[in-house]
Amino acid sequence: MLTLRLRVWPVNGGARPKEARRTNIYSAWPPLKRLRRRLLGLVCRLPDTGIFGLCKLRSHILVCGFPRCGTTMLQMMLENALPHARRFGYEIGGWRAATYSWRNHAVMISKVPHDVFRLEPLRDFYRGRSARLRIILMVRDPRDVLTSKRLTGGPSGYCVGIDRWRRYYQAFTRHRDDADVLVIRYEELVRHPASQQMRVEQFTDESMSVPFANFHLISRLDFDQSTLNGLRPVGTSLIGRWAAPEHRERIAQVLRHLPELPHALIRLGYERDEAWTIDHGMIDHREDEFTPTPTYAIAAADDRYRAMPHGNVGNESIIHYIGGQS
Repeated sequence: MLTLRLRVWPVNGGARPKEARRTNIYSAWPPLKRLRRRLLGLVCRLPDTGIFGLCKLRSHILVCGFPRCGTTMLQMMLENALPHARRFGYEIGGWRAATYSWRNHAVMISKVPHDVFRLEPLRDFYRGRSARLRIILMVRDPRDVLTSKRLTGGPSGYCVGIDRWRRYYQAFTRHRDDADVLVIRYEELVRHPASQQMRVEQFTDESMSVPFANFHLISRLDFDQSTLNGLRPVGTSLIGRWAAPEHRERIAQVLRHLPELPHALIRLGYERDEAWTIDHGMIDHREDEFTPTPTYAIAAADDRYRAMPHGNVGNESIIHYIGGQS
């Protein structure tokens, strides 16, 4: 039986409630695009009705979190461990995957780091539906994130700017304790992939057929590996890379422009105190107050950056593009 879902809003001058407007991604789109996506979405979500024997969606596993912290690696681990899931093989926003991407699968996997800025609309979408949204937040030592460079593809130089990291930190701390969120540390994922896989299985209630540690043994032409810096076995060689002499100047720069970093490291569980800053000329470690940035603007900036020809941007261009300075 095909069921249509209708929402009735209180009569108030024809306007929808403020909270509903805030959590609806559709409202930010032009009318024609909004109509096109809504119509396409009805077709893509037809399997959720179970009509004609189609497969209802049971779980949407959404991977997001800090950039350069292993989200692509975890996506490939999940997709290879759940071969019967709806797998995209590339970055796709959770909203697009949920609302207007064809599926006929019990499980769906999506990944894009900046979904951490738009979790509420996704929660609102799944609220009252039979499918479960399971959010995995990835985190990594901020110093390793801020000293990460691409070896293949994309612009040269450091990948993550200071202001960009700060915005992700704000969003991460808002959501890390939410009931529908599982936090996975990059360091634990590469040190103990089996135990982290067990955590994911328990959290998602989905059984997996391929060990995370063997994710690199499955060759897939349909998977975008450009951000992996090469497909290789799980290893710990990149943990603590920030301490290498080549990054000393970068770390000093980060400490000058991100004085709240030592406190953030303690809060995230990567340091017990601020003693590590002595060798990097840190003078004032006071935590600054953050000025929240509109979350949709950050996500949109990341989207627009990815659409830019990489040949036309230079070192740290993403920082200046999104609006940060480092």
